[in-house]
Amino acid sequence: MKVKGTNNSLHIGDNTTAQDAYIIAEENHNVEIGKDCMISSDILIRTTDAHSIIDLETGQRKNPARSIHIGHHVWLGMGCVIAPGASIANNCIVATRAVVTKIFDKPHCTVGGVPARVLSENVDWDRKRL
Repeated sequence: MKVKGTNNSLHIGDNTTAQDAYIIAEENHNVEIGKDCMISSDILIRTTDAHSIIDLETGQRKNPARSIHIGHHVWLGMGCVIAPGASIANNCIVATRAVVTKIFDKPHCTVGGVPARVLSENVDWDRKRL
């Protein structure tokens, strides 16, 4: 986990666990991960692409850095990518190898795919095998 530069922050809530995650907050943007999240292995969460993509007509950057928000009690499945500007509501599941590129603001959903979309609703998860 890395916070690089100034005016950046990484906040991880109580009882959140992680197996293997590369988390980077830089370019004046933040990563916020809520309480009781379960972060699996081979996870990538970053506020920036690290290199600029420039529109040749305007000279403007097309891929600006943006903050990331992950709610409380979110399960990030193995190998998922959380891209700049992504947001995941409370009590959600992110499927294995999903690439989350946008805001998912409805709780109790499973999101997955490339790019991620809602796969199911009205779900929850438990660390225990019931």
